[in-house]
Amino acid sequence: LADNDGNLHTVWAITERSTLNKVKDLFRDKSLYIADGHHRYTTALQYRELMAKQIGSVSPESPVNFTMMCLTSMEDPGLSVLPTHRLVRFPGSVSVAELTKELSQGFDIEEIKGASREVLIGELLAHMDESSGDNTKYCLYHPGEDRGFYLNSIGDVAKKVLTETQPEELQELDVVVLSEYVLDHLFGLGNERCAEEKLIDYFSDPDEGLDIAVKESIASQDKTPVLFFMNPTPVTQVQRVADRGLVMPHKSTYFYPKILTGLVMNKIIADERVS
Repeated sequence: LADNDGNLHTVWAITERSTLNKVKDLFRDKSLYIADGHHRYTTALQYRELMAKQIGSVSPESPVNFTMMCLTSMEDPGLSVLPTHRLVRFPGSVSVAELTKELSQGFDIEEIKGASREVLIGELLAHMDESSGDNTKYCLYHPGEDRGFYLNSIGDVAKKVLTETQPEELQELDVVVLSEYVLDHLFGLGNERCAEEKLIDYFSDPDEGLDIAVKESIASQDKTPVLFFMNPTPVTQVQRVADRGLVMPHKSTYFYPKILTGLVMNKIIADERVS
């Protein structure tokens, strides 16, 4: 089957007992990282607990002790992690001057000028792709004033703030710097408030985020939409966070390509036993 992006999905069954045993032995002492699908995993655990309550106990061979998954190597060159961009709705009327004044505490700020809106966004994203190094980097677009900026973190300014509340492995994540340092520390928009007032939306497609941000900048009277374009989270950072027993923040990874939902279904039969 082919998906909407033109990726071809092919599945086949491996039934040879010797092959299955070899795979089982290879993974016996290996760690698996849940890079995508943690909600499915949590649901599987809750379902097992529910069934244990209903029938009294669950044997080790019960099908509710198992769940389907797709495994891929972290070193697979076909594995891509795409960024998830943020549309932040700042309460009230917030100008570029006010934004950059606060952001200048932790970032070097460079404005990108002299282009139409679409070309400007393209230049901002291209600037992100060309940049290198360990610093936190964002592109910011203010649709109300049609102005775009490149943000490059200054030294350990943000890290010194995050040290008080975040483990070291999370301090280096761009999404944490944005949520905990930029939004919470600089602008007083904590995670709880952002969730309650629906101040943040997430977009893997920058064009979709741009379209909504521009429309809201025209229609909204009580909020100022601002786009933060993100870099993808490296797979190595995901691994470091997991090795510490920590959980990646909300909407921090978007693995691509996705396996089509519904290619294989696992029917749970009560009296079935999985050897």
